[in-house]
Order: sequence, then C-alpha cells, then structure tokens
Amino acid sequence: MNSRYSIKHVIIIVLFVVHLLPIWIFKFIPTQDGISHVYNAYVLKDYHKHENYKLRKIFKLNLKPFPNWTSHALLMLLMYVVPPLVCEKILLSLCIVLLPLSLFYFLDAVDKGKAIFGLLGFIYAYSFPLHMGFYNFVLSLSMYFFTLGYWWKHKDKMSLVNGVVLYMLLLGTYICHYMSYFLVVLSLSFFAFYSACFKVLGYQNEGRNSGAFNTLKVLIGKLRPLLLFLVLMLPAYLIMAAYYLNGIRAYKCSYANILDLLEYFFSMGSIVSFGSGQALIARILIYFFIVVFLLALIRRIREACTFQGEAVSSDISRETKWEQICSIAMNGRWQFLLMAGILTALYFMAPRTIGPGGSGGNWINERIHIYIFLVLLPFINVDFHRYIRRAMMGFIIVLTLWHLSSNAYAYYYLNKEMIEMTSSAGLMESHTTFTVYPNETNAPSDYLGELDYVGPFLHLPSYFCLNNGAVYLANYEALFNYFPINFKHEGYYLVKEADYVLVWHRGHDEIEEWKKILMELHKKGYVRLHSGKYNSLYRARRMKPDEDLWHGKKMLRKKADGA
Repeated sequence: MNSRYSIKHVIIIVLFVVHLLPIWIFKFIPTQDGISHVYNAYVLKDYHKHENYKLRKIFKLNLKPFPNWTSHALLMLLMYVVPPLVCEKILLSLCIVLLPLSLFYFLDAVDKGKAIFGLLGFIYAYSFPLHMGFYNFVLSLSMYFFTLGYWWKHKDKMSLVNGVVLYMLLLGTYICHYMSYFLVVLSLSFFAFYSACFKVLGYQNEGRNSGAFNTLKVLIGKLRPLLLFLVLMLPAYLIMAAYYLNGIRAYKCSYANILDLLEYFFSMGSIVSFGSGQALIARILIYFFIVVFLLALIRRIREACTFQGEAVSSDISRETKWEQICSIAMNGRWQFLLMAGILTALYFMAPRTIGPGGSGGNWINERIHIYIFLVLLPFINVDFHRYIRRAMMGFIIVLTLWHLSSNAYAYYYLNKEMIEMTSSAGLMESHTTFTVYPNETNAPSDYLGELDYVGPFLHLPSYFCLNNGAVYLANYEALFNYFPINFKHEGYYLVKEADYVLVWHRGHDEIEEWKKILMELHKKGYVRLHSGKYNSLYRARRMKPDEDLWHGKKMLRKKADGA
C-alpha cells in the first residue's frame, strides 16, 4: 500500500517538474498581457528614483486597495532580487504549481484520499487565461479552491483560528481578482444553505409533540450553523457589495452571442491558446468529461434508487427516512452538481464585459467557464473499480503531457520571433520616451500562422522599456484605474512625439496606413537606427549644438521684464 502511494507521489512530482520546464527553458513566455504587467511592476518599483523624472512626469501611482494587485506586487518585490524576466518566470511557476495543488487539496478535503481528478489541474495550468496574461485571475483560481477546500474541512468545527485563516484566504482571493472572490463567496453561501436546508427538512418533525415553543427551539438549533455562517461571512458580503456599488456597477455591459458561448463551452476553450492542435486535445477532454459524468450520474442515481427501494420495503420511521435522504444528499455530493449548474447559468447569463476590461470585467464568460468543470469534480469522483481508476489516471497523464508538448512547441517557435522582434532593444538610451506604430502588433506567426486565440506580440514592445527608465507611451494598463500605474493625462497614450518609435512592418507592407506612418516619421526628422525582419527602430533627430555658443562667440541673455 505504501509503495503504491509513493509511486503516485513520484508521478505527481515528475509532472510538476516537467510542467515547469517550458517556463525556464525559453527566454520569453508568449502571453498577451504578461510582459505589460512586468513593465508596470518595474515602473512601480523604480518610480521614486531621482533619475526617473520622465516616469514621474507621465505616470502617477494608483495605490488604492483594489483587486488585481497581487501579480504587480509580487513582481515588484522579486525585482529587488532577480531581473524582470526571471521575476515573470517565478510568478508563472507559482501559477502553474498552485492550481494542481489547490485541486488536490480541495478534492482531498471533500473525499479523503480520492483526489485522482486533481491531475486535471496540470491541463488547466497551461490555460487560455494564463496565456492571455491574466496572472491575477489565474492566482485567484487557485485561491478559490484553497479557500473552498479549507472551509469544507473545518465547516463543522469552525473555531476562531479557523475563521481567521478563512478570512485570510478570502482576502487573498479578493486582492487577486474580484470575480474569483465573488464566486467563492457565492459557492460558500450555496453549500452552507444546502446543508442547512436538508438538516431542517430531515428533522422537521422533531419536537412536534412538545408544543410550538419546543418546535421553534429545535428549528433554531438546526439553523444555528447557518446563522453562525452568515454572521461569519457578513464582512465578506459587505466587501463584495462595496466593490460592486463603488466600481463595476457604473459601467455598461455588453453580452456575447449565445452561439459563440455554446461553441466555447463545448470546445473547452479554457485550455486552447495556440491553434487547432490544442483544439483537438480540448475536444477529447470534453468527451472524457461527458463519459465520466454519465458514469458518475448513473452510479449516484443507482445509489438513490437502492435506498428508496429499501426504505419502501422496510418498516422505518419517517424521521429515519429523512435522515437517510439527508445523508445521501450530502454524501452523494449532489451539491457540487447543482453548483456546477449555477456556474453554467452564470456563464450563459453574465455579460462578457463590464466597462473597459481587466478587473473591471472583461472576458467574464471565459473566466467563469474554467470553474464549471473543476467544481463538478467531487460529484464525478466516485469509487470506480481500481482498473477503471488506473485507466482514467493514465489517460489524464497522457492528455496532460500531450497538452504540455503542444504548448512547448508553440513556445519554441514564438520565441524565435519574439527574440528577433526585440533585437534592437539595447539601442535605446535610458530615461527616454518610446512608442510603437501601428499599435495593433498581433500579426500572424511565421511558424504557427494566424493566432486566433492569444496575441503574444501585442504588448511585446514593453520589453524595450525594462530597466532603463524609459516611458512606454502605448502602456494600455495606465489608462485604467484598476492597475497601479496610471497616466497623469490621457493624452499621453500613443503620443507620436516620442524619442523612439518602433515601426512594425510585418503584415503591413501593402497597407497605406503603414506607408503614411513612415512618411510622417521622415517629415519629423526621425532617423532609423535598426531594421529587422519584423520591425524598425527610429530615433528622433537631435539638434546640432550651436558651435558659436560652444566657443563663447554667442551668449544667452535673459530678456528684461517689459522689453
């Protein structure tokens, strides 16, 4: 028995190590927003250095305690020790390790020793949100399952220490991302109400013959855990309501097409980032979920029917029958099926965007989607025959390694392009301003073709401004109040009078707009410093010094007042 468990542990450790390799082998991690988060964390760290006067001239700090803080704070602290790109690798390593760990913890809390489906966490570790650069959300996803698992372990004996730890987990989820905080509060509330309802129904006849007062006393006694839970969660509810009333409520909503939502739902878009190869893996995964869900559903229904048949044929009291029904409802984990149903309803009913995006609310349906199947896991985690469980475990491991290899394949080829795209970064001087034209740099990959899911080149120019005090004028994060770095004036975004301009010419050779940009730069006197396969770096022409002034033949005189 011990050797069997040790083999499982070795397999899991090996999977952790293998899944970290792509993060550390390649220079760049091809995420859409990730490099932008790294740059803004650098600005946050070096903002107050006296030589970074241009950063202070254009940016201002936004130090309010809003959700969406965690990744920036971690990156900033790590930058005191290691270079920016290494900081990102450490953060990504945390994202990838914590999700499987949180699933193992959550599943083990619900069913001790039955955490086989935690292996699916390795597939979801390299997810669409991760490659979009939603680092805060990915961290909050792990916090959701740690929080839910901790509450489940201690819900029947919630002490003061347990309550403090629970709130630390809740606040940790909040500062990562508001959506996960909302969903974990919703989930905890649902499970608490579910349990309370069955306790009341299961013991509704207690005290009936003792008068109304005793009946009420018994009812209050059964509802006591729920009342204590509501008191415990009151501050969490207030935090959730305050953020909604003071923030996202003011934004307008836009909704996705129902057909698009259906396609994303059944194509398992949560794990698809780089093309059709991963789409095939996602289709296989959804078929696997359907099969194991149907097997679990049949098993759960059979258990309920067996109990009903025994209850009808036996001469047991009504109270005992209710008690057994309550036991089946709780031990059968039907509440997780209902919770997955609630999340599914939210997925189809929620707006896709609330306001301009980010923590304010962007890609909402896609974010909810990733929870639906993971929350369902305790329901389908039944006692299958050991050979079936081993086959499931082997299948998940094979699918995990296939998914990992497809991401590593994309990393390899995208890194070739990203290294070439940033080859002129060292030519920029420190403490200058920098922008990019055209701003839409999400061109096709030479190796992977059209990138329909994630745009790894979109914010790559942020790399040019790392560790040199340069101001990236196309810094999209600085436009929104849910990031720690903001523009002092909105007009700075995409200002054309920058000291350096990076012009992308991949995919734009026949576009008139691209030619107009070059003509405009030429008229303004920009000099080309470097031209590569994908872009060219231009520097503003510098005025020649006045030699007469230099040699003392001319003097600067201050004009007298009134002259």
